[in-house]
This record gives sequence, structure tokens and C-alpha cells, in this order.
Amino acid sequence: MYGNCKPEVAIYRNGFPLLRTIVFSFLVFVINRSRENIMKFKSSLKNQLVLISSVILITVLVIVVTFSTISNSRYFVGSTEENLDRIVEDVNNTLSLYFEERILQLQGLSNNPQVARYLQTGENEESVTIMFRSVFSTYAKFENIFLTNSDGTIVMSGNKKGAIGLNVTKFPFWALKSNGKDYHIDDMVYRSPVTKKLVMVVAIPVRHNGRVLGLVCLPLLWEQFTSSFIDTAKIGETGYLAIMDGKHKIVAHPSKNLILKSAEGYSFFKKIKELKNGFQRYHDMDDWYYMSFKSAKLGTFTVMGVVKEDDILRGLKTTRNIVILISIVSLIMGLIFMYRYSTTLVEPIKMMTEGAERFSIGDIEME
Repeated sequence: MYGNCKPEVAIYRNGFPLLRTIVFSFLVFVINRSRENIMKFKSSLKNQLVLISSVILITVLVIVVTFSTISNSRYFVGSTEENLDRIVEDVNNTLSLYFEERILQLQGLSNNPQVARYLQTGENEESVTIMFRSVFSTYAKFENIFLTNSDGTIVMSGNKKGAIGLNVTKFPFWALKSNGKDYHIDDMVYRSPVTKKLVMVVAIPVRHNGRVLGLVCLPLLWEQFTSSFIDTAKIGETGYLAIMDGKHKIVAHPSKNLILKSAEGYSFFKKIKELKNGFQRYHDMDDWYYMSFKSAKLGTFTVMGVVKEDDILRGLKTTRNIVILISIVSLIMGLIFMYRYSTTLVEPIKMMTEGAERFSIGDIEME
């Protein structure tokens, strides 16, 4: 039956088509399953790449916005503190210079020998009167300029309507008579008993051979100063300047109903009392404020510069919105780029899948 062929060779020849069919069928089955898995993997890979890129870009967006907000917040607060400190320092210097000028004016009178002689003997009354009235008429910011004797009675007045004969021993400046100091600056603002206007007194002793003969006193019209240097100042949209006297009363403020009101009930007072000079953030009437405060170089006044936190953060919010807009645009562009990149990455897999399909139908030629 097999002729001269060896049995194992005949079996091999006749059995090869069957074996080839089995192997080929198995390969087709594996390739078909692989093709399905590859198609699923291709779709899944593409979706995962887009998802991962979205998560990464959103995370970067959150980090950028957060970092930018914190960084800008610190910058704006630091800049606010610096600007408020500078403004308060300028007002402080102006207030000190104002007092120094008044002291120099008084020293010109107290050091005049005619004034001392008048207090000792009553001589030169006419010339002393002319001096006092000349000083008073020159400066409109004074309520009066007057001279007391050693008993505290006013004996000379620059203002013709001045209270000659009024005793001033109960006023704070009378302490200058015995404390040995060279000048006195009231630590408080109060209403004048004569004009009912807000005043504070600067006083200089008249000395002769070490003995105090009397005081030259200058009641300053406080509102003349505040209207020129405090009320007109504006910090941002809602910021303002204020002054507290040595008795902790508010003596300069845009809200006139607060004048001569105690500051001790406000949340900012505690830190001012502790530090004298500094910067703070405090809460009042549902709003947050930043305040720079400095003690006056002369006298016991405290100058304060105040601004609402919302005014400061308004610029920060604008910057933050710009950063968010730029980040969103970058996110969209990044997603487009990642989509195109994922398509490029999946293309070789697609080609491999098509090759498997051709192989499954018997096309084994390579391109």
C-alpha cells in the first residue's frame, strides 16, 4: 500500500495537512481574541491617556492658582504694611514739626526780658501786650496766646476776648510750674471753657534766676490741624488716618461722631497699648482691617493709618482671576495636545491589529 516509502514518512506526509489546519486554527483563535483585546486596550489606553493628562493639568492648575494666591496675598499685605507705615510716619513727623514750631514761637516770648520784667514789676505792659497780640494775629490756628503769673492767673492775652483773670491751676499744663521741664504738650484734647472748641495747650515757663515767674501758653485749635493734615488724607478707597490722645480718646477721625470717644472698647486698642508702634490686622463691624500705628515723637498721641482688607484683596482677586483664565486656556491646549499625542501612540497598535486581521484570513505577506 505504501510502496517503497517508509511508514513514518507516509504518516508525516498524510498527517501534515491536518496538523497544519489545527495549528492554523489555533493561531486564528488566538489572534482573534488578541485583536478584540487589542481593540479594547486601544480604546482604554486612549481614554486613560486623556484622563491622566486631564488630572495632571488640573492638579498643576490648582497648584499654580494656590501658590499664586498665597504669594500675592503675602505681597499685598507686605506692601500694605510698608505703605501704611510710610504714611503714618509722615503724619507723625508733621505732627512733631507742628509742635516744635509752636514751642519755638513760645520760647521767643518766654525768653524776652520784657516779659520777665512785666511779671516781676508790672512794667512794659504795653509793649508786652503788642507782642502777644502780634503773635496771635499772625497765626489763625490759635485760640489764644496768654501769659499767667506765678499764681496761675491769666494776666496777658493776645486775643482781646481772652479770659483775663481766669485761674488755670487745675489744667494739666500748670504742672510745668513745678516739674522742672522746659515745655509742656497736653496729652489730651478737650473743649475750651472759653470758646467750646477743641483745643490742646502747649506751654513754656518764664524763668528768672531759676525761678518760674509764670507760663506762656498757647491753646491750639485742634480742628485746624486735623482739617489740614488728617481729614483730607485718603488711603485707597476706604482707608483713613486717625489720632488717639494720651487719655485713649479718639481726637481725629473721618467719622466726627467718634471724636472724644474712648478707644478702649475697640479690638485694635489692646495691641496699641502693648506695642506703642506696630502693625495689626483686626476685626470690627463685620469687616477686617489693617492698621499701622506709631506714637508721636512729641507728646503722647498715637497716629493710626487704617485700610479695609477688601481694598487690599481686590487687587489680589483680579490677579488671581487672570491666573485662573491663563491656566484654563493652558488646560484646554494641553488636552488638545494630549489627544493628538494619544492618537499617535495608538497608531502602531492599530497597525498591529490590522496585520493580525490579515493574518487571520491567510494573508501572511509582509508590507
